[in-house]
Amino acid sequence: MLRAKNLILENDFNFPKTSKLDIGIINHEEMNALCYPNGNIYITDTLYKHLDTDEKLVFVIAHEMAHYKNKDHLMNLRKSIASNFVILTFVFSGADVSNIDDFVSSSLDLADLKYSRRKEASADRYAAKILKNIYGNVNGGIQVINVLSQGNYLDEQDFLSTHPSLKRRLSYLKKIN
Repeated sequence: MLRAKNLILENDFNFPKTSKLDIGIINHEEMNALCYPNGNIYITDTLYKHLDTDEKLVFVIAHEMAHYKNKDHLMNLRKSIASNFVILTFVFSGADVSNIDDFVSSSLDLADLKYSRRKEASADRYAAKILKNIYGNVNGGIQVINVLSQGNYLDEQDFLSTHPSLKRRLSYLKKIN
Protein backbone atom coordinates (compact mmCIF):
# COMPACT_ATOMS: atom_id res chain seq x y z
CA MET A 1 0.00 0.00 0.00
CA LEU A 2 2.92 2.29 0.71
CA ARG A 3 4.21 1.69 -2.82
CA ALA A 4 0.83 2.67 -4.31
CA LYS A 5 0.68 5.83 -2.20
CA ASN A 6 4.22 6.80 -3.20
CA LEU A 7 3.48 6.21 -6.89
CA ILE A 8 0.53 8.58 -6.63
CA LEU A 9 2.52 11.23 -4.78
CA GLU A 10 5.29 10.99 -7.40
CA ASN A 11 2.67 11.85 -10.04
CA ASP A 12 1.06 14.74 -8.17
CA PHE A 13 3.57 17.33 -7.04
CA ASN A 14 0.72 19.57 -5.82
CA PHE A 15 -0.68 17.10 -3.32
CA PRO A 16 -1.00 18.76 0.13
CA LYS A 17 1.76 17.78 2.53
CA THR A 18 -0.46 18.16 5.59
CA SER A 19 -1.10 14.47 6.26
CA LYS A 20 0.89 11.28 6.65
CA LEU A 21 -1.83 9.58 4.60
CA ASP A 22 -1.76 6.40 6.63
CA ILE A 23 -3.57 3.56 4.88
CA GLY A 24 -5.21 0.72 6.76
CA ILE A 25 -7.52 -2.23 6.36
CA ILE A 26 -10.73 -2.48 8.37
CA ASN A 27 -13.03 -5.46 8.77
CA HIS A 28 -16.37 -4.85 7.10
CA GLU A 29 -18.62 -6.91 4.84
CA GLU A 30 -19.15 -4.11 2.29
CA MET A 31 -16.68 -3.36 -0.47
CA ASN A 32 -15.71 0.20 0.29
CA ALA A 33 -12.89 2.62 0.96
CA LEU A 34 -12.98 5.95 2.75
CA CYS A 35 -10.79 8.89 3.60
CA TYR A 36 -10.97 10.65 6.93
CA PRO A 37 -10.55 14.44 7.20
CA ASN A 38 -6.98 13.92 8.46
CA GLY A 39 -6.08 12.13 5.22
CA ASN A 40 -6.01 8.61 6.60
CA ILE A 41 -7.46 6.08 4.21
CA TYR A 42 -9.22 2.85 5.14
CA ILE A 43 -10.12 0.03 2.79
CA THR A 44 -12.51 -2.70 3.87
CA ASP A 45 -11.03 -6.17 3.90
CA THR A 46 -13.83 -7.26 1.57
CA LEU A 47 -12.67 -4.81 -1.10
CA TYR A 48 -8.96 -5.21 -0.36
CA LYS A 49 -8.98 -8.93 -1.18
CA HIS A 50 -10.05 -7.96 -4.74
CA LEU A 51 -7.25 -5.40 -5.16
CA ASP A 52 -4.82 -8.02 -6.38
CA THR A 53 -2.88 -5.78 -8.78
CA ASP A 54 -0.99 -2.53 -8.25
CA GLU A 55 -3.26 -0.83 -10.78
CA LYS A 56 -6.43 -1.64 -8.82
CA LEU A 57 -4.88 -0.57 -5.54
CA VAL A 58 -3.56 2.67 -7.04
CA PHE A 59 -7.02 3.50 -8.42
CA VAL A 60 -8.75 3.03 -5.06
CA ILE A 61 -6.11 4.89 -3.06
CA ALA A 62 -5.90 7.72 -5.62
CA HIS A 63 -9.70 8.05 -5.56
CA GLU A 64 -9.64 8.44 -1.77
CA MET A 65 -6.64 10.78 -1.87
CA ALA A 66 -8.61 12.99 -4.28
CA HIS A 67 -11.28 13.40 -1.61
CA TYR A 68 -8.63 14.61 0.81
CA LYS A 69 -6.95 16.86 -1.74
CA ASN A 70 -10.28 18.43 -2.72
CA LYS A 71 -11.33 18.84 0.94
CA ASP A 72 -14.55 16.95 0.29
CA HIS A 73 -14.90 16.30 4.04
CA LEU A 74 -15.84 19.96 4.40
CA MET A 75 -19.21 19.09 2.83
CA ASN A 76 -20.30 17.57 6.14
CA LEU A 77 -19.23 20.70 8.00
CA ARG A 78 -21.16 22.87 5.53
CA LYS A 79 -24.24 20.67 5.95
CA SER A 80 -24.04 20.90 9.73
CA ILE A 81 -23.72 24.68 9.69
CA ALA A 82 -26.64 25.02 7.25
CA SER A 83 -28.79 22.67 9.31
CA ASN A 84 -28.12 24.55 12.54
CA PHE A 85 -28.78 27.89 10.85
CA VAL A 86 -32.18 26.74 9.60
CA ILE A 87 -33.12 25.28 12.99
CA LEU A 88 -32.06 28.45 14.81
CA THR A 89 -34.12 30.51 12.38
CA PHE A 90 -37.19 28.47 13.29
CA VAL A 91 -36.40 28.66 17.02
CA PHE A 92 -36.09 32.45 16.94
CA SER A 93 -39.30 32.76 14.94
CA GLY A 94 -41.19 30.98 17.73
CA ALA A 95 -42.15 27.97 15.58
CA ASP A 96 -42.60 24.50 17.06
CA VAL A 97 -39.25 22.81 16.43
CA SER A 98 -39.89 19.45 18.07
CA ASN A 99 -39.55 17.56 14.76
CA ILE A 100 -37.73 20.14 12.68
CA ASP A 101 -34.25 18.65 13.13
CA ASP A 102 -35.14 15.42 11.29
CA PHE A 103 -36.94 17.33 8.53
CA VAL A 104 -34.04 19.75 7.96
CA SER A 105 -31.47 16.95 8.07
CA SER A 106 -33.40 14.84 5.54
CA SER A 107 -33.92 17.82 3.23
CA LEU A 108 -30.23 18.69 3.27
CA ASP A 109 -29.27 15.06 2.71
CA LEU A 110 -31.33 15.00 -0.48
CA ALA A 111 -29.86 18.29 -1.64
CA ASP A 112 -26.33 17.02 -1.04
CA LEU A 113 -26.73 13.89 -3.17
CA LYS A 114 -26.08 15.70 -6.47
CA TYR A 115 -23.10 17.51 -4.94
CA SER A 116 -21.76 14.22 -3.58
CA ARG A 117 -22.09 12.49 -6.96
CA ARG A 118 -20.09 15.32 -8.57
CA LYS A 119 -17.35 14.92 -5.94
CA GLU A 120 -17.23 11.16 -6.51
CA ALA A 121 -16.97 11.67 -10.28
CA SER A 122 -14.17 14.17 -9.68
CA ALA A 123 -12.32 11.63 -7.51
CA ASP A 124 -12.68 9.04 -10.30
CA ARG A 125 -11.24 11.53 -12.82
CA TYR A 126 -8.26 12.20 -10.54
CA ALA A 127 -7.63 8.47 -10.05
CA ALA A 128 -7.94 7.88 -13.81
CA LYS A 129 -5.43 10.65 -14.51
CA ILE A 130 -2.99 9.08 -12.05
CA LEU A 131 -3.45 5.64 -13.65
CA LYS A 132 -2.87 7.10 -17.13
CA ASN A 133 0.32 8.82 -15.94
CA ILE A 134 1.71 5.68 -14.31
CA TYR A 135 0.48 2.84 -16.52
CA GLY A 136 -0.65 4.53 -19.75
CA ASN A 137 -4.20 3.21 -19.33
CA VAL A 138 -7.04 3.06 -16.81
CA ASN A 139 -7.54 -0.72 -16.84
CA GLY A 140 -7.10 -0.88 -13.06
CA GLY A 141 -10.02 1.51 -12.59
CA ILE A 142 -12.20 -0.46 -14.98
CA GLN A 143 -11.38 -3.64 -13.08
CA VAL A 144 -12.24 -1.99 -9.74
CA ILE A 145 -15.64 -0.84 -11.04
CA ASN A 146 -16.27 -4.35 -12.36
CA VAL A 147 -15.44 -5.74 -8.90
CA LEU A 148 -17.80 -3.22 -7.28
CA SER A 149 -20.55 -4.21 -9.70
CA GLN A 150 -20.53 -7.81 -8.48
CA GLY A 151 -23.98 -8.34 -7.09
CA ASN A 152 -25.13 -4.92 -8.29
CA TYR A 153 -26.97 -4.03 -11.46
CA LEU A 154 -25.40 -1.54 -13.82
CA ASP A 155 -28.74 0.17 -14.24
CA GLU A 156 -29.25 3.90 -14.29
CA GLN A 157 -28.23 5.94 -11.28
CA ASP A 158 -30.18 5.36 -8.10
CA PHE A 159 -31.94 8.56 -7.04
CA LEU A 160 -30.69 8.26 -3.46
CA SER A 161 -27.11 7.25 -4.27
CA THR A 162 -24.14 9.34 -3.18
CA HIS A 163 -22.11 8.01 -6.14
CA PRO A 164 -22.63 8.11 -9.89
CA SER A 165 -24.01 4.81 -11.15
CA LEU A 166 -21.49 2.06 -11.70
CA LYS A 167 -22.60 2.04 -15.33
CA ARG A 168 -21.75 5.74 -15.70
CA ARG A 169 -18.41 5.33 -13.91
CA LEU A 170 -17.49 2.36 -16.09
CA SER A 171 -18.52 4.18 -19.26
CA TYR A 172 -16.33 7.17 -18.36
CA LEU A 173 -13.28 5.01 -17.70
CA LYS A 174 -13.73 2.98 -20.91
CA LYS A 175 -14.09 6.19 -22.91
CA ILE A 176 -10.78 7.63 -21.73
CA ASN A 177 -8.89 4.33 -21.89
